[in-house]
Amino acid sequence: MRLVYFISSFSLSGGTLVLMRHVRALNEMGHEAVLAFLKQDDSYEIDVPAQKLESVSAVRDLQPDVVVACHYPDLPRLRPHVPLLVFLVQSRHVEEMGYYYEAERSRAKYAWPLGRLVLGMRQSRDMAALKKAYSLPDVFWSVSWNIEASLKSMGHASRMVRNVLNLPPRQGESAPPIPPCRIVMVGSHAVPFKNIRLGLEALKLLRQRTPVFITHVSTGEPLPADLAAYVDESLHCLPHDALIRLCRTSHILFSPSLMEGFGLPAVEGMACGMLCVLSDIPEYHMFHRGAGGKQGLYALYGNPRDAEDMARVLEMACREYASPVMDSIRQNGVEVAAWYAEDGFKADLAAALEELPASK
Repeated sequence: MRLVYFISSFSLSGGTLVLMRHVRALNEMGHEAVLAFLKQDDSYEIDVPAQKLESVSAVRDLQPDVVVACHYPDLPRLRPHVPLLVFLVQSRHVEEMGYYYEAERSRAKYAWPLGRLVLGMRQSRDMAALKKAYSLPDVFWSVSWNIEASLKSMGHASRMVRNVLNLPPRQGESAPPIPPCRIVMVGSHAVPFKNIRLGLEALKLLRQRTPVFITHVSTGEPLPADLAAYVDESLHCLPHDALIRLCRTSHILFSPSLMEGFGLPAVEGMACGMLCVLSDIPEYHMFHRGAGGKQGLYALYGNPRDAEDMARVLEMACREYASPVMDSIRQNGVEVAAWYAEDGFKADLAAALEELPASK
């Protein structure tokens, strides 16, 4: 089977790492898979078969049996040119749009009735475009159970293809003694649901109580100067191997995201033996079904809308890091991460391909 994974603009993020892992695995499984894009961030190397296209319509020249879209605005442009359109959903787009407009409403320029009216019209327009785009795919694939549930609430059945860990071999990395506690925070400040500003407020409070060394890693834009002042180290578009080395030499992975530790960073932190501090929003917990009987015992949780509560949980994590209880939580996290092994990922991919309908 020939599959084309299409994304209009390719840049380093957890989402694009997932696409490359799909393409690599499919080729190892005997299929022909290629990553196609219109624009690329040249600072990041693509290490799978890839093709830069001049236009969306040029995807036809690749003669695909299946095109996998990875970004919902691409769906309307792809639909006329592909035989079978699969949408690989890596985000809860409806919820994310709600978070974005919630943040926008707090801005001074929308404090007036006319501003709120304009913002409401924009939100209605964007939501209509989102729902129209979601009506176009023939098949939906999701990467986690909470996305699967979100799609179901919109009336779309989906096949879950779990994300996969791809950790480089250990090279003697280990976390140094505490104090100071080394904390890694991953996420783009420009994405509202990543909740980076409030998370940094929590870390500012933590600094007043205990010695810490804070590294922020952005998969999007670098932290602006006012936010970078909250951290000891600010890294931008860190290569995956370097991120894993950082995790292996740090103690705590902190994700204040309004959707738990969304994506792979929290899983990778668990696999590296880190203690994860995540957001306590039960309906968005994405690791429970992989955790078996260890639900809730693989991470610490704090209120992601309360900097003081997050700071309290982080302080406890630093203070009790070496305790038997925290050691048990870290070990449970390693076991949860094992669910994301490559054999399970490839089994999910194979099952998803078996379920594809005939091309239109």
